[in-house]
Amino acid sequence: MNCELDFADIFARITQLEEVYDELNDSINRTILQTGLRCLPGCRSCCETPSSNIEVSILEFLPLSMNLWQNNKAIQLLEILELKAEDDPCILLQNDIALLPEGGCSYYGFRPLMCRLFGFSAIIGREGFPSPVICKLVKVNYPDISRKIADSIKDGLDIPVFSNFARRVRGIDPYLAERVYPINQALKKAIEFIGLRWYFGSLGYDKPA
Repeated sequence: MNCELDFADIFARITQLEEVYDELNDSINRTILQTGLRCLPGCRSCCETPSSNIEVSILEFLPLSMNLWQNNKAIQLLEILELKAEDDPCILLQNDIALLPEGGCSYYGFRPLMCRLFGFSAIIGREGFPSPVICKLVKVNYPDISRKIADSIKDGLDIPVFSNFARRVRGIDPYLAERVYPINQALKKAIEFIGLRWYFGSLGYDKPA
């Protein structure tokens, strides 16, 4: 793991990552407005899958990990992560619809790239054109959605392409983004990554602002 990064470097990478996420959010919002594509109300299906099915990098969890340490929640979450099995769902899943009626992520604003793009992105097909990847449940409940998206792409919709955004995230820090892990494991490693620096900061070395 890249142990030479200080807090200035980490904050710089977090800022770059947030800029990519902001651009992605704008692209997803345009896709929603032009096509009507959206998750089913209250759906948690993608979050309920085993955490080993969702693979992300340490880099993608740096913003959340920093937030957890700043708000004294990191140690508690680490202790919970230690008890999680590989087939358990993402630790950030909140199943109580009364608490989070629109979705299941308890840290939605800090979710990694895979979670942001799932159901709202495309892959580049053999002929070089974007091919949307749509949630199966959305297809069943909104049978016309595939046609609407395909028509919108023909009319110039710039639907997010997964590989493009993944490449940009890797470019921020190829070392921290090179390897992906099951989502719970990635979060644990990211919390520990920030925690090591947080410890030395408490000793007066590279103390974060």
